[in-house]
Amino acid sequence: MKTARMMIDIDDGVMKVRVQDKEVSFNLWEAMKHPKDKGVCFKMDATEEAILDEQKQVMKPSPLEQALTNALNDIDSDEEQEIKECLK
Repeated sequence: MKTARMMIDIDDGVMKVRVQDKEVSFNLWEAMKHPKDKGVCFKMDATEEAILDEQKQVMKPSPLEQALTNALNDIDSDEEQEIKECLK
């Protein structure tokens, strides 16, 4: 389909699409007020919440990982030096 001319008049909220000698006008303000399926507007919100919940479960560290991370945060400089010597 070849679109010859398309004009969007924001002040009036009307989008006019012309193809050859035919023209179709869309009232954008009315289209935005009345979605065909009102439930569709909320599907994205529910999907996003489900993804975030699942992501929290996947990204949740294991108890071992938590213990090791906390252990590293609680060591002093002497213990840190001892660990470095053991790793050499």
